[in-house]
Amino acid sequence: MTSQNASPPLLVEGPSLGPTAMAQARKRALELAPEALVREIFLLGPIEAQRERLAEFGGAGITTAVLALSCPPSELPAVINAFAPH
Repeated sequence: MTSQNASPPLLVEGPSLGPTAMAQARKRALELAPEALVREIFLLGPIEAQRERLAEFGGAGITTAVLALSCPPSELPAVINAFAPH
């Protein structure tokens, strides 16, 4: 950091983070990316809700999306298929 008033970094290096460091990192993350912003630009919730939101993005003119799927490996094929056009 170059300034005494600079914010601490979001990422904390080390073998593991204790509860205090995790709380500080979470607080900083929320300052940088408020929940309302995250909910506005990410697809969250059940797959059907995500599909609806993805359709809204398309209706707004967004033609390219990046999907970062988070599920157990055994569920990945079904999740990918759930996003295929019907």
